[in-house]
Amino acid sequence: MPQTTAIDGTGPVLVRVVSDGTAGMRLQALALRITAARAAGLEM
Repeated sequence: MPQTTAIDGTGPVLVRVVSDGTAGMRLQALALRITAARAAGLEM
């Protein structure tokens, strides 16, 4: 998976989540997005 910046916190990092399309996987992908945004201090 490509990484857009260094992991040292110097810029944004792209995280891709792959889902098989089932409701459970979609819910997990959404939860991961929200958690990552909160960890980065972003508003949702």
